[in-house]
Amino acid sequence: MKNIYFSQSKLFFLCSFFCLFLGSIFVNAQTISPYPPGTNSLTKPTNTKIKNQKSNRVDTPQAESSSCYELAGSFCAPCDDPQSGYALHCTGGTNQLIHPIDVSGIGGLNEVTEICYMQESSGLGPLLTINLYCDPGGGTVPYDGGGFTPIASQSYQSSASDDGSCVCVTFTSPATIDGSCSKLWVEIVTNTGIVVATPNQCAGNTPSGIDSYIVAPNCNAPTPVTFASVGFGYLGIPYSATLCPAGPSISINNVTKAEGNWWGVTIFKFDVTRSETTDACSVDYSTADGSATTADNDYNTLTGTLHWSNGGSDVKSIWVAVRKDNKGEPDENFFVNLSNPVDCGIDDGTGEGTILNDDGAPLIGNNDPTQHVYANSQTSEEVSIFPNPSKSDINVIVPEKWAENDTVKASIFNNMGQLVNTLNLSQTQGHIDISDLPQGVYNLVILNADGQKTTKKFLKIN
Repeated sequence: MKNIYFSQSKLFFLCSFFCLFLGSIFVNAQTISPYPPGTNSLTKPTNTKIKNQKSNRVDTPQAESSSCYELAGSFCAPCDDPQSGYALHCTGGTNQLIHPIDVSGIGGLNEVTEICYMQESSGLGPLLTINLYCDPGGGTVPYDGGGFTPIASQSYQSSASDDGSCVCVTFTSPATIDGSCSKLWVEIVTNTGIVVATPNQCAGNTPSGIDSYIVAPNCNAPTPVTFASVGFGYLGIPYSATLCPAGPSISINNVTKAEGNWWGVTIFKFDVTRSETTDACSVDYSTADGSATTADNDYNTLTGTLHWSNGGSDVKSIWVAVRKDNKGEPDENFFVNLSNPVDCGIDDGTGEGTILNDDGAPLIGNNDPTQHVYANSQTSEEVSIFPNPSKSDINVIVPEKWAENDTVKASIFNNMGQLVNTLNLSQTQGHIDISDLPQGVYNLVILNADGQKTTKKFLKIN
């Protein structure tokens, strides 16, 4: 079995008891001469060739907007003065060093334009490849040999003259991520030697060795193992990423309203806002149970897609029908979740609807409940449509008993009396996409199973 090495400006020791990495030794970073294995002494490292600034950028950095920002890994940013020139590696064969950067708090769509690392190449100048992986929250360490695919890769010819320096590599094809990516895993791969410093201090931080990983097939580590698991808990990897907003950011608000009494529905209007840019994008939405459930008829299930064109209004709305009743119950909640963004990122993807209980004594009337009039009640079985006028969609509310047998039919006629669309409304609230209709006045005809017909006019605008 081949050996794992440390490089540093002085010769150091690595205990030989590590079960995965036998006969480990220290190598002088400049001469690459091996220190004889089997010793059990350890010399404290000294500070060597460490720079405090990003003086060694490679390629030509892309133009970055003033809103670009840097995120460091859990150890530290590589340009924050690591206090050692250690470089953990397996001699001969491929080395892969992996470390995560927490990106769960980013808003909207972002491009990863640059990765910075601290170089310690043992006096060589090997070619390296930087791979980026997105972890959606599963916690598995990405590894390309295990079926993971990098979201971006960039090769770079390192230079021994940069040893001890913070090196920043610009991606010619940046990775695009949003808040659904909880961790950005940075993997630096080289087929010969090592290029990444793994110091024992960085800007006053000490590593844990539990979130820095090495892959070294020639040293019996074909899949990622933590530094700590093989005895290097006192070393860590300093990586950082530069992120730049790359498109619209989508977010949804929360809504709190009283439930309403007696019969009908109360409309909860959720606003979904596009920010950062006015570029075209789309996002899916769907309701989800909380303490309020569709099984208990607390609210109506709703799914659909919101589309933004270039320019125009940045706010689109989702209307959810909450059933009124006179049942005494605690305040309840449900959710509207955003998913599957296209050409945008999700900043806040969960809107919470809080249904306030308002079931109490009737405002007027006698002991006959059929004669009571309640606040916010709907006293007639009416069909309503909203918004009106509309650019892209309309919502239809029909009496609850009309929709019980899934036989409510809707037909749209233009102002010439020509039929342009038909559909079934199987819920109390129906959603109709009118984005493809030309501008003009239309009649929506609702027909229930008993032959009752209601006609509503609406205006389609551009």
